Amino acid sequence: MTKTIDARILRSRFVMRQAAMALLAESDRFSISELLASAHVTRGTFYRHYSNKADLIHDVNGYLVAQLLKHNNERFVCYGVIQQIADQAEFYHEVFNHKKNTSLLFELMIELRRRRDEALKNLRSSALKTRIIFQWEMMVAAFLPPFHCGWKRGCRFQQLI
Repeated sequence: MTKTIDARILRSRFVMRQAAMALLAESDRFSISELLASAHVTRGTFYRHYSNKADLIHDVNGYLVAQLLKHNNERFVCYGVIQQIADQAEFYHEVFNHKKNTSLLFELMIELRRRRDEALKNLRSSALKTRIIFQWEMMVAAFLPPFHCGWKRGCRFQQLI
């Protein structure tokens, strides 16, 4: 028997995550009071779901990583991640380039590394293993830095390819 989650809980978490993401795009120094006003929830609702601001940011990071990787279906596909980041370039530019949520990139890289290792473990073909390793190295060493610079200058994703 699966346990269902009350729609009010889902809604509360959703609006607090969205408010936190909007506030993080501006500054990482927002207060719980600012979050409550932006999300239109009470202090009791906040503390029912999160123990503190760091707990909320950890939840936001988990949500963002899941959203970035949801179309990859446990595969290791760099292009999909880059495209998703580009679709919300303004938000990710602020978060990644202005260090407003330093743990997000770290958590994303941990999950990508886990998926890469899982993909490598299940492969017998050395050609496919080489391709996956190449994708990883391209993303980390060559792909992301130009995107950061391009986003700073306001370039669109298609202009950077």
